[in-house]
Amino acid sequence: MAQFSCVESSCAVLHQVGDRWKPITASLIGIGFLGWLTTCFATVANGEVGITQRFGKAVADLEPGLHIRWPWPVETVTRLRPGDVRMVEVGFRTLSQEQLQRRAAVGETRKPVGSATSNTWTSGHADGIARLSDEAVMITGDSDLVEILATVRYHVSEPRKFIFAIRDPDGLIRSTAESVLRELVAGQRFQELLTVKRAELEQDSLQLLRKRLVAIAPGGIGVAVDGLTLHDLHPPPEVVNSYHAVAKAIQERDRVINEAEADAMRLKRRSAEETERILKRADAEAHALREAAKADRDAFLAWHAIRSRLAAAEETALAAERERRLKAGESQTLVDKELDDRRKKILTERRFLIENRLAVQAVVDVLKLRDKVLIDTADVPGRRHLFLVDPDLLRLPSLVPPRQDKEP
Repeated sequence: MAQFSCVESSCAVLHQVGDRWKPITASLIGIGFLGWLTTCFATVANGEVGITQRFGKAVADLEPGLHIRWPWPVETVTRLRPGDVRMVEVGFRTLSQEQLQRRAAVGETRKPVGSATSNTWTSGHADGIARLSDEAVMITGDSDLVEILATVRYHVSEPRKFIFAIRDPDGLIRSTAESVLRELVAGQRFQELLTVKRAELEQDSLQLLRKRLVAIAPGGIGVAVDGLTLHDLHPPPEVVNSYHAVAKAIQERDRVINEAEADAMRLKRRSAEETERILKRADAEAHALREAAKADRDAFLAWHAIRSRLAAAEETALAAERERRLKAGESQTLVDKELDDRRKKILTERRFLIENRLAVQAVVDVLKLRDKVLIDTADVPGRRHLFLVDPDLLRLPSLVPPRQDKEP
């Protein structure tokens, strides 16, 4: 009975739809038309650029915001974020969480195939990646093999060229970077790449990669390479232990050379400081000797001038006296003779005083540690003597024994 009522209700619904198919069809067409009209609205988020294509041809670049365009399929909008930094991996691929879980489920380790043990160059970069030997293994100029893992960072500089110039930008950048690395590695020695040429290889690869990407298509492919990083550079796993020993020997050699150069530099600086000190001391002593000689010369000339001629004030006084006496009527010959005699007398007395002072000064300097008695008078009878005897020898002996302090 229930089944009969259900069939009866279904038939009733179909009957009603058959009677009203025109309004229902019109409603469906209207809803579809409204949905099609919604394609006229294009929303561009912050940091995005929208490229509008009209029948496949780029016609406009849309800034962030809401825009009204022709509906699909007349116009379509392709959105991208030019400011985002994109990364392309060369020689390896980063494993997703699902891949890591899948490997763990089948009993595989997280380290990729070909990774080395903990005492190799690769021990710090092996987790969570899968190495690709076809990309990573390269040959050096001295026919040695080397594995290189690198990352290229870039951003979109021209959105239109990035969308329409090439289908797979990441693949193109990866293959170009691989070819650049192979070209540069082929011109270097393996030992230099491991030691001193790694930074240079990184810089040269970045510059050459930028040139190659610009030369691929007229005006480039719309990307700007921000940097290229060599994450890992090491020998193949089969010989990595031997090369590790070589690297340790090279480090030891460099350490010994650096220590020797440091010792040599210290010795050179110490010698230079000692030489500079000796030269400055010699210059100071020479300057002191020159100044002392000049002082002695000036003193000698001063003493000679005082002994040889009168001072300007004294000569002026004598000239004034001569003029006054000549005006008074005295004889010129007599006046000149008296003034000349007086001049000679003054010079004679001055020479005596100077020579006496110099002699006394010389005795004082020589006997500066001795007791001296100077008698400055011209009335001392008898001859004058200079006793150069130790005064302690002239003391009378004491009859009283010296006092001895009692011990406490």
